Amino acid sequence: MSCLLPRIRARTLEFVRIDAWEALVPAAYGVLAPPHEGAAERLGDGDVAVVPGVAFDELGRRLGRGGGYYDRAFSGAGPQLIGAAFSLQVVEEVPVDSRDRFMDAIVTERGLQWLAGRA
Repeated sequence: MSCLLPRIRARTLEFVRIDAWEALVPAAYGVLAPPHEGAAERLGDGDVAVVPGVAFDELGRRLGRGGGYYDRAFSGAGPQLIGAAFSLQVVEEVPVDSRDRFMDAIVTERGLQWLAGRA
C-alpha cells in the first residue's frame, strides 16, 4: 500500500507518492504538498481517494471550493471517492452540474457511510 498526496501544477491536481511527511514542502494556499520534482502517478480502478469538501449530501454530491481541481482530476472512471467531512458538513442537498463526480462514501467523526448503489 502506498500514499499519494495531491499537488497543484498548472491548474491541474496531480498525485505524487510520498514516503515521509518530511518530504512535503509549502505550496499554493500555504498547504504542504509533494515537491515539484516528484513524478505524478495516475489513480485508477482499485484505488481509493479521500476527497475534501465544503459540504456533502447523502446522495454523494460534493460542494468544493470552486476551483474544479478534484472534479477535473476524477472525471470519468477511476478510484472510489470517499468524502472527508465533519457531520455538520453533510447537508440535505448540494448543487451539482454535469462535471461533478459523486462520492462513493462519506466519512465523518460519526463513522463511514457507504452511499446507496455506490460501494
